[in-house]
Amino acid sequence: MSHTIVVIRHIRLRKLNCTIKQAEVWHTMEA
Repeated sequence: MSHTIVVIRHIRLRKLNCTIKQAEVWHTMEA
């Protein structure tokens, strides 16, 4: 198993979590 693949996957997951958190913040600001 390549270490780079794991790192890329981890970074993508973190970016996804950041986007979701940002979306939640936008929702609370709108409400």
